[in-house]
Amino acid sequence: MSNNLFYLISLPQSAAPSGGDPELQLESWYAQNLNISPSDVTPLNIPVFKIGTLDSLVQQSEELAKLDGQFHGVVSKLSDIIDSVYEGNAAKIASAKKVNGSMYFI
Repeated sequence: MSNNLFYLISLPQSAAPSGGDPELQLESWYAQNLNISPSDVTPLNIPVFKIGTLDSLVQQSEELAKLDGQFHGVVSKLSDIIDSVYEGNAAKIASAKKVNGSMYFI
């Protein structure tokens, strides 16, 4: 087993020197200060997350709960319809309730 050493360095974008490609300049900084070649540097892009308020989070949570209830009602109704269409034939009912070969709802 090889002993690989990994560094995870997080810098704000304001730390990048001005002028030229900031990624290339940071890679050369890594090479000079960490004694690694620039080809060993791999940038890790972190997505920008939307920042909201607690009020919007609570509102979305309530909406999700409402939609979950509606979805549960639709699935239950479909299950009842399938049961009535196949009139108690357990094998056909079980087959009709499968999606892509897996049982998803009762």
